[in-house]
Amino acid sequence: LQLRRIAVAPLGVEHGAWTPDEAAAVLIPTLREAAAGTGLVTVVLATTHATEARALAEALRATDTGASVS
Repeated sequence: LQLRRIAVAPLGVEHGAWTPDEAAAVLIPTLREAAAGTGLVTVVLATTHATEARALAEALRATDTGASVS
């Protein structure tokens, strides 16, 4: 697929398999690595709770600065 835009949610959070922080720590670096060198223009991070949005925002900030996300 040569998608330019995708939407993803922090998987596993809705059933308690992972905390929002754990899901974000896996999702954000994985998305960045997978998207490198592709035609991907936009990624929408879909959340249902403010805690999920905060965890994703913190993971984005951490990867922007080169810090480890945990």
